[in-house]
Amino acid sequence: MTDRYDPDTALTRYLGNAETAVRSPATLGILGAVGAALIGISMVPAASRTIGIGPSEAIPITAAILGSITVATIGFRTLGPASRVYRFLEQAETVVIQAALVSGAYVSHGGAGLFWILWLAHVAMLGALPLNPRLGIVVTVVGPTLAAVAFWRGGDATNALVALATMLLGLFLSTTGRRATTDVVTATAERERLADELSRVQVEAERRRIARDLHDGLAADLHGLSARLDMLQSDRGEEDPGSDLGALRLRSEQGIDELRSIVWALRAEHLPFDTMVAYVRDRCAELCGRRVALVVSAPESGDSVPGDLRLAVVRSAQEAVRNAVRHGAPENVRVTLDLTDGLRLSVEDDGKTLTDAALAGLAESGSQGGLQNLASRARERGGKLALDRSPLGGLRVAVTFPRAP
Repeated sequence: MTDRYDPDTALTRYLGNAETAVRSPATLGILGAVGAALIGISMVPAASRTIGIGPSEAIPITAAILGSITVATIGFRTLGPASRVYRFLEQAETVVIQAALVSGAYVSHGGAGLFWILWLAHVAMLGALPLNPRLGIVVTVVGPTLAAVAFWRGGDATNALVALATMLLGLFLSTTGRRATTDVVTATAERERLADELSRVQVEAERRRIARDLHDGLAADLHGLSARLDMLQSDRGEEDPGSDLGALRLRSEQGIDELRSIVWALRAEHLPFDTMVAYVRDRCAELCGRRVALVVSAPESGDSVPGDLRLAVVRSAQEAVRNAVRHGAPENVRVTLDLTDGLRLSVEDDGKTLTDAALAGLAESGSQGGLQNLASRARERGGKLALDRSPLGGLRVAVTFPRAP
Protein backbone atom coordinates (compact mmCIF):
# COMPACT_ATOMS: atom_id res chain seq x y z
CA MET A 1 0.00 0.00 0.00
CA THR A 2 1.42 3.37 -1.01
CA ASP A 3 1.42 6.39 1.29
CA ARG A 4 -1.44 7.86 -0.68
CA TYR A 5 -3.76 5.08 0.47
CA ASP A 6 -2.49 4.83 4.05
CA PRO A 7 -5.43 5.52 6.44
CA ASP A 8 -3.46 8.05 8.50
CA THR A 9 -2.30 9.88 5.37
CA ALA A 10 -5.83 9.85 3.95
CA LEU A 11 -7.23 11.21 7.23
CA THR A 12 -4.65 13.99 7.28
CA ARG A 13 -5.53 14.90 3.70
CA TYR A 14 -9.25 14.88 4.52
CA LEU A 15 -8.76 17.09 7.59
CA GLY A 16 -6.67 19.52 5.58
CA ASN A 17 -9.35 19.83 2.91
CA ALA A 18 -12.13 20.17 5.50
CA GLU A 19 -10.20 22.78 7.49
CA THR A 20 -9.60 24.80 4.33
CA ALA A 21 -13.34 24.77 3.62
CA VAL A 22 -14.22 25.77 7.20
CA ARG A 23 -11.69 28.62 7.21
CA SER A 24 -13.22 30.32 4.18
CA PRO A 25 -14.57 33.89 4.17
CA ALA A 26 -17.97 32.51 3.16
CA THR A 27 -18.15 30.38 6.32
CA LEU A 28 -17.16 33.38 8.42
CA GLY A 29 -19.87 35.43 6.75
CA ILE A 30 -22.52 32.79 7.47
CA LEU A 31 -21.50 32.58 11.12
CA GLY A 32 -21.58 36.36 11.35
CA ALA A 33 -25.14 36.37 10.03
CA VAL A 34 -26.15 33.72 12.58
CA GLY A 35 -24.59 35.75 15.38
CA ALA A 36 -26.38 38.88 14.24
CA ALA A 37 -29.65 36.93 14.16
CA LEU A 38 -29.08 35.72 17.73
CA ILE A 39 -28.50 39.25 18.93
CA GLY A 40 -31.59 40.42 17.03
CA ILE A 41 -33.72 37.69 18.58
CA SER A 42 -32.49 38.59 22.05
CA MET A 43 -33.79 42.13 21.51
CA VAL A 44 -37.35 40.89 21.00
CA PRO A 45 -38.93 40.57 24.48
CA ALA A 46 -40.96 37.43 23.79
CA ALA A 47 -38.05 35.71 22.06
CA SER A 48 -35.65 36.88 24.75
CA ARG A 49 -37.79 35.21 27.42
CA THR A 50 -37.84 31.99 25.39
CA ILE A 51 -34.07 31.73 24.97
CA GLY A 52 -33.46 33.07 28.49
CA ILE A 53 -30.99 35.87 27.63
CA GLY A 54 -31.17 39.48 26.56
CA PRO A 55 -28.86 41.67 24.49
CA SER A 56 -26.54 42.21 27.46
CA GLU A 57 -25.73 38.47 27.45
CA ALA A 58 -26.13 37.74 23.74
CA ILE A 59 -23.73 40.43 22.55
CA PRO A 60 -20.65 39.35 24.61
CA ILE A 61 -21.33 35.64 23.93
CA THR A 62 -21.62 36.25 20.19
CA ALA A 63 -18.63 38.59 20.17
CA ALA A 64 -16.46 35.99 21.95
CA ILE A 65 -17.43 33.23 19.51
CA LEU A 66 -17.12 35.28 16.33
CA GLY A 67 -13.96 36.97 17.56
CA SER A 68 -12.18 33.68 18.24
CA ILE A 69 -13.30 32.25 14.89
CA THR A 70 -12.19 35.39 13.03
CA VAL A 71 -8.75 35.43 14.65
CA ALA A 72 -8.24 31.71 13.96
CA THR A 73 -9.37 32.11 10.34
CA ILE A 74 -6.98 35.02 9.80
CA GLY A 75 -4.19 32.95 11.34
CA PHE A 76 -4.99 30.02 9.05
CA ARG A 77 -5.05 32.11 5.89
CA THR A 78 -1.95 34.16 6.70
CA LEU A 79 0.28 31.76 8.64
CA GLY A 80 -0.86 28.42 7.18
CA PRO A 81 -2.18 25.26 8.86
CA ALA A 82 1.28 24.05 9.87
CA SER A 83 2.08 27.18 11.87
CA ARG A 84 2.40 26.71 15.63
CA VAL A 85 0.80 30.10 16.17
CA TYR A 86 -2.22 29.06 14.15
CA ARG A 87 -2.51 25.76 16.03
CA PHE A 88 -2.53 27.70 19.30
CA LEU A 89 -5.22 30.03 17.94
CA GLU A 90 -7.25 27.02 16.79
CA GLN A 91 -7.09 25.43 20.25
CA ALA A 92 -7.92 28.75 21.91
CA GLU A 93 -10.90 29.09 19.57
CA THR A 94 -12.21 25.68 20.66
CA VAL A 95 -11.94 26.61 24.34
CA VAL A 96 -13.56 30.03 23.84
CA ILE A 97 -16.50 28.67 21.85
CA GLN A 98 -17.13 25.91 24.37
CA ALA A 99 -16.90 28.36 27.30
CA ALA A 100 -19.22 30.85 25.59
CA LEU A 101 -21.87 28.25 24.80
CA VAL A 102 -21.76 26.71 28.28
CA SER A 103 -21.95 30.21 29.79
CA GLY A 104 -24.99 30.90 27.60
CA ALA A 105 -26.63 27.70 28.82
CA TYR A 106 -25.91 28.68 32.43
CA VAL A 107 -27.06 32.32 32.37
CA SER A 108 -30.23 31.32 30.50
CA HIS A 109 -30.87 28.57 33.08
CA GLY A 110 -31.30 26.14 30.26
CA GLY A 111 -33.84 28.33 28.48
CA ALA A 112 -35.35 26.35 25.64
CA GLY A 113 -32.13 24.35 25.31
CA LEU A 114 -30.82 26.59 22.52
CA PHE A 115 -27.29 26.87 23.86
CA TRP A 116 -27.08 23.18 24.70
CA ILE A 117 -28.15 22.42 21.12
CA LEU A 118 -25.45 24.77 19.80
CA TRP A 119 -22.96 23.19 22.19
CA LEU A 120 -23.84 19.69 20.94
CA ALA A 121 -23.50 20.87 17.34
CA HIS A 122 -20.01 22.20 18.09
CA VAL A 123 -19.03 18.99 19.90
CA ALA A 124 -20.27 16.93 16.93
CA MET A 125 -18.16 19.08 14.60
CA LEU A 126 -15.13 18.55 16.81
CA GLY A 127 -15.71 14.80 16.54
CA ALA A 128 -16.19 14.89 12.75
CA LEU A 129 -13.05 17.05 12.35
CA PRO A 130 -10.70 15.58 14.97
CA LEU A 131 -7.92 18.14 14.58
CA ASN A 132 -7.14 17.85 18.28
CA PRO A 133 -9.02 14.83 19.71
CA ARG A 134 -7.66 15.14 23.25
CA LEU A 135 -8.67 18.78 23.57
CA GLY A 136 -12.10 17.90 22.17
CA ILE A 137 -12.64 15.29 24.87
CA VAL A 138 -11.45 17.65 27.62
CA VAL A 139 -13.76 20.53 26.70
CA THR A 140 -16.65 18.11 26.18
CA VAL A 141 -16.30 16.90 29.78
CA VAL A 142 -15.13 20.03 31.61
CA GLY A 143 -17.67 22.59 30.35
CA PRO A 144 -20.92 20.76 31.17
CA THR A 145 -19.44 19.42 34.42
CA LEU A 146 -18.68 22.95 35.66
CA ALA A 147 -22.15 24.06 34.57
CA ALA A 148 -23.72 21.11 36.41
CA VAL A 149 -21.81 22.00 39.59
CA ALA A 150 -22.88 25.63 39.31
CA PHE A 151 -26.52 24.65 38.75
CA TRP A 152 -26.40 22.20 41.66
CA ARG A 153 -24.88 24.75 44.01
CA GLY A 154 -27.57 27.21 42.96
CA GLY A 155 -30.28 24.73 43.86
CA ASP A 156 -31.24 23.97 40.24
CA ALA A 157 -31.01 20.18 40.24
CA THR A 158 -32.99 19.83 37.01
CA ASN A 159 -30.59 21.88 34.91
CA ALA A 160 -27.66 20.18 36.66
CA LEU A 161 -28.96 16.83 35.46
CA VAL A 162 -29.58 18.30 31.99
CA ALA A 163 -25.97 19.49 31.87
CA LEU A 164 -24.65 16.06 32.84
CA ALA A 165 -26.96 14.32 30.35
CA THR A 166 -25.83 16.75 27.66
CA MET A 167 -22.21 15.96 28.49
CA LEU A 168 -22.82 12.23 28.06
CA LEU A 169 -24.63 12.85 24.78
CA GLY A 170 -21.75 15.07 23.69
CA LEU A 171 -19.22 12.35 24.47
CA PHE A 172 -21.29 9.90 22.43
CA LEU A 173 -21.55 12.30 19.48
CA SER A 174 -17.85 13.14 19.65
CA THR A 175 -16.58 9.56 19.75
CA THR A 176 -19.13 8.34 17.21
CA GLY A 177 -18.34 11.20 14.86
CA ARG A 178 -14.61 10.59 15.15
CA ARG A 179 -15.04 6.88 14.50
CA ALA A 180 -17.39 7.52 11.58
CA THR A 181 -14.98 10.01 10.03
CA THR A 182 -12.08 7.58 10.33
CA ASP A 183 -14.15 4.73 8.86
CA VAL A 184 -15.40 6.83 5.94
CA VAL A 185 -11.94 8.18 5.13
CA THR A 186 -10.39 4.70 5.35
CA ALA A 187 -13.14 3.23 3.17
CA THR A 188 -12.73 6.03 0.63
CA ALA A 189 -8.96 5.51 0.50
CA GLU A 190 -9.46 1.77 0.00
CA ARG A 191 -11.99 2.42 -2.76
CA GLU A 192 -9.55 4.75 -4.51
CA ARG A 193 -6.80 2.14 -4.16
CA LEU A 194 -9.00 -0.55 -5.66
CA ALA A 195 -10.10 1.77 -8.48
CA ASP A 196 -6.49 2.62 -9.31
CA GLU A 197 -5.52 -1.03 -9.11
CA LEU A 198 -8.36 -1.95 -11.45
CA SER A 199 -7.32 0.80 -13.85
CA ARG A 200 -3.72 -0.40 -13.73
CA VAL A 201 -4.78 -3.99 -14.42
CA GLN A 202 -6.95 -2.85 -17.33
CA VAL A 203 -4.09 -0.78 -18.77
CA GLU A 204 -1.71 -3.72 -18.41
CA ALA A 205 -4.19 -6.01 -20.14
CA GLU A 206 -4.60 -3.52 -22.98
CA ARG A 207 -0.83 -3.13 -23.30
CA ARG A 208 -0.43 -6.90 -23.56
CA ARG A 209 -3.24 -7.09 -26.12
CA ILE A 210 -1.65 -4.40 -28.28
CA ALA A 211 1.76 -6.05 -27.96
CA ARG A 212 0.29 -9.40 -28.97
CA ASP A 213 -1.56 -7.90 -31.95
CA LEU A 214 1.57 -6.10 -33.13
CA HIS A 215 3.70 -9.21 -32.73
CA ASP A 216 1.28 -11.61 -34.39
CA GLY A 217 0.08 -9.22 -37.10
CA LEU A 218 2.32 -6.41 -38.23
CA ALA A 219 5.59 -8.05 -37.15
CA ALA A 220 4.75 -11.24 -39.02
CA ASP A 221 3.88 -9.22 -42.13
CA LEU A 222 7.19 -7.32 -41.95
CA HIS A 223 9.12 -10.57 -41.55
CA GLY A 224 7.34 -11.93 -44.61
CA LEU A 225 8.13 -8.77 -46.57
CA SER A 226 11.79 -8.90 -45.55
CA ALA A 227 12.03 -12.56 -46.61
CA ARG A 228 10.39 -11.75 -49.95
CA LEU A 229 12.80 -8.88 -50.58
CA ASP A 230 15.71 -11.15 -49.72
CA MET A 231 14.48 -13.70 -52.27
CA LEU A 232 14.03 -11.02 -54.95
CA GLN A 233 17.50 -9.66 -54.27
CA SER A 234 18.98 -13.16 -54.57
CA ASP A 235 17.03 -13.91 -57.75
CA ARG A 236 18.32 -10.74 -59.38
CA GLY A 237 21.83 -11.24 -58.12
CA GLU A 238 21.82 -7.83 -56.43
CA GLU A 239 24.09 -8.19 -53.40
CA ASP A 240 24.78 -4.46 -53.19
CA PRO A 241 22.99 -3.11 -50.08
CA GLY A 242 22.87 0.27 -51.81
CA SER A 243 20.55 -0.98 -54.52
CA ASP A 244 16.85 -0.24 -54.38
CA LEU A 245 15.99 -3.74 -53.20
CA GLY A 246 18.85 -3.65 -50.70
CA ALA A 247 17.63 -0.33 -49.33
CA LEU A 248 14.08 -1.67 -49.04
CA ARG A 249 15.30 -4.81 -47.29
CA LEU A 250 17.40 -2.76 -44.89
CA ARG A 251 14.45 -0.49 -44.11
CA SER A 252 12.18 -3.46 -43.47
CA GLU A 253 14.75 -4.90 -41.07
CA GLN A 254 14.90 -1.57 -39.26
CA GLY A 255 11.12 -1.54 -39.03
CA ILE A 256 11.20 -5.03 -37.53
CA ASP A 257 13.77 -3.89 -34.95
CA GLU A 258 11.61 -0.89 -34.05
CA LEU A 259 8.51 -3.02 -33.76
CA ARG A 260 10.24 -5.61 -31.60
CA SER A 261 11.33 -2.85 -29.24
CA ILE A 262 7.82 -1.45 -29.03
CA VAL A 263 6.34 -4.87 -28.32
CA TRP A 264 8.97 -5.51 -25.67
CA ALA A 265 8.29 -2.18 -23.95
CA LEU A 266 4.54 -2.72 -24.01
CA ARG A 267 4.62 -6.10 -22.30
CA ALA A 268 4.91 -4.59 -18.83
CA GLU A 269 4.72 -1.12 -17.34
CA HIS A 270 7.91 -1.55 -15.31
CA LEU A 271 10.82 -3.94 -15.66
CA PRO A 272 14.01 -4.28 -13.60
CA PHE A 273 16.97 -2.25 -14.80
CA ASP A 274 19.09 -5.34 -15.48
CA THR A 275 16.34 -6.69 -17.75
CA MET A 276 16.53 -3.54 -19.84
CA VAL A 277 20.35 -3.81 -20.01
CA ALA A 278 20.09 -7.42 -21.19
CA TYR A 279 17.64 -6.42 -23.90
CA VAL A 280 19.87 -3.55 -25.05
CA ARG A 281 22.81 -5.97 -25.22
CA ASP A 282 20.84 -8.47 -27.34
CA ARG A 283 19.52 -5.90 -29.79
CA CYS A 284 22.89 -4.18 -30.22
CA ALA A 285 24.63 -7.54 -30.68
CA GLU A 286 22.28 -8.30 -33.58
CA LEU A 287 23.21 -4.99 -35.20
CA CYS A 288 26.95 -5.53 -34.73
CA GLY A 289 26.90 -9.07 -36.02
CA ARG A 290 30.15 -11.05 -36.04
CA ARG A 291 32.32 -8.39 -37.60
CA VAL A 292 32.10 -5.84 -34.78
CA ALA A 293 33.01 -6.59 -31.16
CA LEU A 294 30.42 -5.23 -28.73
CA VAL A 295 30.92 -4.36 -25.07
CA VAL A 296 27.97 -3.24 -22.94
CA SER A 297 28.73 -1.72 -19.53
CA ALA A 298 26.07 -0.90 -16.93
CA PRO A 299 25.53 -0.95 -13.17
CA GLU A 300 24.68 -4.34 -11.76
CA SER A 301 21.35 -3.09 -10.48
CA GLY A 302 19.11 -0.06 -10.57
CA ASP A 303 15.55 1.12 -10.09
CA SER A 304 12.85 -0.10 -12.43
CA VAL A 305 12.50 1.98 -15.56
CA PRO A 306 9.08 3.19 -16.81
CA GLY A 307 7.95 1.80 -20.14
CA ASP A 308 8.20 5.02 -22.17
CA LEU A 309 11.70 5.77 -20.88
CA ARG A 310 12.73 2.14 -21.37
CA LEU A 311 11.61 2.27 -24.98
CA ALA A 312 13.43 5.56 -25.58
CA VAL A 313 16.68 4.11 -24.22
CA VAL A 314 16.42 0.94 -26.30
CA ARG A 315 15.58 2.83 -29.47
CA SER A 316 18.39 5.33 -28.90
CA ALA A 317 20.90 2.52 -28.34
CA GLN A 318 19.77 0.75 -31.50
CA GLU A 319 19.91 3.94 -33.56
CA ALA A 320 23.36 4.94 -32.29
CA VAL A 321 24.84 1.47 -32.79
CA ARG A 322 23.24 1.16 -36.23
CA ASN A 323 24.76 4.51 -37.28
CA ALA A 324 28.17 3.50 -35.92
CA VAL A 325 28.19 0.17 -37.75
CA ARG A 326 26.86 1.61 -40.99
CA HIS A 327 28.92 4.81 -41.25
CA GLY A 328 31.96 4.36 -39.02
CA ALA A 329 33.22 0.93 -40.16
CA PRO A 330 34.36 0.13 -36.61
CA GLU A 331 35.91 -3.00 -35.21
CA ASN A 332 34.72 -2.26 -31.67
CA VAL A 333 31.60 -0.62 -30.25
CA ARG A 334 31.13 0.19 -26.59
CA VAL A 335 27.71 0.88 -25.07
CA THR A 336 27.59 2.34 -21.57
CA LEU A 337 24.52 2.89 -19.37
CA ASP A 338 25.01 5.12 -16.34
CA LEU A 339 22.57 6.11 -13.55
CA THR A 340 24.76 8.70 -11.85
CA ASP A 341 22.88 11.71 -13.21
CA GLY A 342 19.56 10.66 -14.65
CA LEU A 343 19.92 7.84 -17.18
CA ARG A 344 22.83 8.33 -19.57
CA LEU A 345 23.42 6.23 -22.67
CA SER A 346 26.79 6.44 -24.38
CA VAL A 347 27.74 4.67 -27.63
CA GLU A 348 31.39 4.83 -28.75
CA ASP A 349 33.25 3.28 -31.64
CA ASP A 350 36.80 3.01 -32.97
CA GLY A 351 35.79 3.65 -36.55
CA LYS A 352 36.77 6.54 -38.76
CA THR A 353 38.89 9.13 -36.98
CA LEU A 354 37.10 12.45 -36.98
CA THR A 355 38.79 15.80 -37.35
CA ASP A 356 37.41 18.81 -35.53
CA ALA A 357 35.91 20.06 -38.75
CA ALA A 358 34.29 16.68 -39.45
CA LEU A 359 32.90 16.51 -35.92
CA ALA A 360 31.47 20.02 -36.23
CA GLY A 361 29.95 19.15 -39.57
CA LEU A 362 28.45 16.01 -38.13
CA ALA A 363 26.87 18.00 -35.33
CA GLU A 364 25.43 20.47 -37.84
CA SER A 365 24.06 17.64 -39.98
CA GLY A 366 22.38 16.16 -36.93
CA SER A 367 19.17 17.78 -38.08
CA GLN A 368 18.76 14.89 -40.51
CA GLY A 369 18.65 11.11 -40.40
CA GLY A 370 19.49 8.97 -37.41
CA LEU A 371 21.01 11.79 -35.38
CA GLN A 372 17.81 13.77 -35.79
CA ASN A 373 15.87 10.80 -34.44
CA LEU A 374 18.19 10.58 -31.45
CA ALA A 375 17.92 14.30 -30.72
CA SER A 376 14.13 14.30 -31.07
CA ARG A 377 13.75 11.28 -28.82
CA ALA A 378 15.92 12.91 -26.17
CA ARG A 379 13.97 16.18 -26.30
CA GLU A 380 10.64 14.36 -25.97
CA ARG A 381 11.87 12.96 -22.64
CA GLY A 382 13.41 16.24 -21.48
CA GLY A 383 16.93 15.01 -22.26
CA LYS A 384 19.72 16.04 -24.61
CA LEU A 385 22.08 14.63 -27.25
CA ALA A 386 25.84 15.28 -27.27
CA LEU A 387 28.46 14.35 -29.90
CA ASP A 388 32.21 14.30 -29.40
CA ARG A 389 35.32 12.32 -30.24
CA SER A 390 35.54 8.93 -28.60
CA PRO A 391 38.65 7.83 -26.66
CA LEU A 392 38.48 4.75 -28.89
CA GLY A 393 39.23 6.98 -31.90
CA GLY A 394 35.82 7.27 -33.54
CA LEU A 395 32.59 8.99 -32.54
CA ARG A 396 30.90 9.11 -29.16
CA VAL A 397 27.15 9.65 -29.04
CA ALA A 398 25.75 10.42 -25.59
CA VAL A 399 22.05 10.71 -24.80
CA THR A 400 20.96 11.79 -21.31
CA PHE A 401 17.43 11.25 -20.03
CA PRO A 402 16.12 12.64 -16.73
CA ARG A 403 14.74 9.96 -14.43
CA ALA A 404 10.99 9.78 -14.07
CA PRO A 405 9.68 11.56 -10.90
